[in-house]
Amino acid sequence: NDGSTSAFVCGARDGKPDPCSVVIPLRVSIVPTPSRSRRLLFDVFHSTSYPFGFFPNDDLEQVKLELMDWNGDQPSTSFATLLRELLDAGFYVETLRGNWTSFNASNYGALLLLDPEEHMFESEVTKLQNDVIRRGLGLVVAADWFDPEVMRSLDYSEDSDKEQRVCAMGGANVPALNRLLQPFGVAFGGTVYEGSYVLAGQQIGHHSGAAICRFPAGGLLLKASLRRAARSGSTRVAGRSERVGVMGMLRAGESGGWIVALGDSSCLDDALANSKTPPRKQCRDAMRTLLEFNLRRASSSLSAGSVAMGARPAMFSSVQPLVSPHADGVTASDSGLSLKQKAAFQQQSRVWSALRGCSRTNTSCLLPLVPPPVWRAAPRTKQARAGGGGGGGATAPALQIAQPAQITAFASALDAALLTHLLCLPVLGGIGLALLLLCWPQRHRKPRSQNSSKGVCERASTRNE
Repeated sequence: NDGSTSAFVCGARDGKPDPCSVVIPLRVSIVPTPSRSRRLLFDVFHSTSYPFGFFPNDDLEQVKLELMDWNGDQPSTSFATLLRELLDAGFYVETLRGNWTSFNASNYGALLLLDPEEHMFESEVTKLQNDVIRRGLGLVVAADWFDPEVMRSLDYSEDSDKEQRVCAMGGANVPALNRLLQPFGVAFGGTVYEGSYVLAGQQIGHHSGAAICRFPAGGLLLKASLRRAARSGSTRVAGRSERVGVMGMLRAGESGGWIVALGDSSCLDDALANSKTPPRKQCRDAMRTLLEFNLRRASSSLSAGSVAMGARPAMFSSVQPLVSPHADGVTASDSGLSLKQKAAFQQQSRVWSALRGCSRTNTSCLLPLVPPPVWRAAPRTKQARAGGGGGGGATAPALQIAQPAQITAFASALDAALLTHLLCLPVLGGIGLALLLLCWPQRHRKPRSQNSSKGVCERASTRNE
């Protein structure tokens, strides 16, 4: 065809196009269905952002410049550069806008789960675990910071309504990720770390992220020296340096898929507070290399035994498989959240609203953000007959906007037109007074001559005599 299509906003009536229809020319390339190893699925269902709730910045160093994470973790926003590089590398990226039970894992090589903030259903968690173990699905998980104490330090009072805003989520929902990865022996910690490390000769930034504190034997775990970050009020306190896990890769069983875990997602996104913030040390090249390696290996005839012999990408050439499971530090959990934080999270979660139904207290259900005016039927009023005398009068329904406040007794007693004119009087009086004061300095009394003054005095004295 000619590559054009029509989108009718208001629809057609009686076979005729509606005046408000919009014609949008489109040209798309139709290609055969790509192979599984070239198809990626980008999860956006479990990502959300401000103003749908109190979701703080992923980078605590930028909190003073931008408190909220308002860009959203979408392929078209924060991960636009990553999406473009994956497309240039020959991948086909699709977005997943439903939960994990809504897609067929046999059609995709990997699921990208980057910086999720939302709740995860138990049924979808079980399904995704089976997809990785039994259906060979690859899984890329990028976490972020999660510290209840840091979250409590970000609470503030809203100036408009004087209500307390409770921070109920960190940079990512790390406890939910730990529940998802528990069968594979992977978990993220609750301590916030920051710094940078070198991978394949490239500097990679770790901006207020978590550490990988659990990893199974046989997996490849990259460790780096990072600073422990804490927060005291509005002042950031840098702690001692520790060697922690930052990136890991493992094979999930003999016939299973694979998992790539990152402790921080900031090296993948483009979100910056403002133009003064320096560019981040990205890890998109490393991610693309890991995807190429794992998807190519999954589609080839390599046996699972080659993994045990040390098959790994070139960038992990100096990383040896773990002889014993890695365990360092306490895993992140929601047990440290207060009751207020738990209630605030359920109030702002889209997934919780879908699970238990929307309510007026659920801020994620209040769309649009500015509620429309509420219309109601006014009570019927009797209209007096033209002849005057009483008797029943005609009744007519009326609609009015529900008033947010009571009208004063004085205003309600006056006619609307008279009230409008009375309100104009102070305005007109003020304008007249301003013009008078403006023109007053320009009026000067003319000086009189001495002769004229003398004549006036003589006439006055003669009149007195």
